[in-house]
Amino acid sequence: MYLGLKKSYMPIMMLAGIGMYVFGLMLLGDRFFLLIGSILFLIGASYSAGFFTLMMFFVKPSKIKGSFFYFFGLLLILIGFGFIGGCIQLIGIFYLFRDFIPQVYASSKYIPGIGPYICSSALLKDFINKISGSTKVNIV
Repeated sequence: MYLGLKKSYMPIMMLAGIGMYVFGLMLLGDRFFLLIGSILFLIGASYSAGFFTLMMFFVKPSKIKGSFFYFFGLLLILIGFGFIGGCIQLIGIFYLFRDFIPQVYASSKYIPGIGPYICSSALLKDFINKISGSTKVNIV
């Protein structure tokens, strides 16, 4: 199945962005890798969902807090505070994507070998409920 040029480069750009971002944090806030990682991730996400859809995601009322932390961290990286900006961006990423944590947890039951053990843990379910802000994690 042919996805088109933009759609075929999207996962490569997003993975390269995440990899460079993690490498930048491992180097204790290297500005270059953090900045290139953030830019590549945003470009890959805009190729994936579309620019307008990505902008609407960032300005949703429930995502404003995460968007503020993410872009404030990006600004701090641009100014020269790489490690602090990277940590603040991680907080923003957590707030932006914490609604998806229950879905990731629910799909973890399909991991061969350890999936049933992950899903049967009551302690982990309570922890996921607490950090995601949801009332109940549904495991089918």
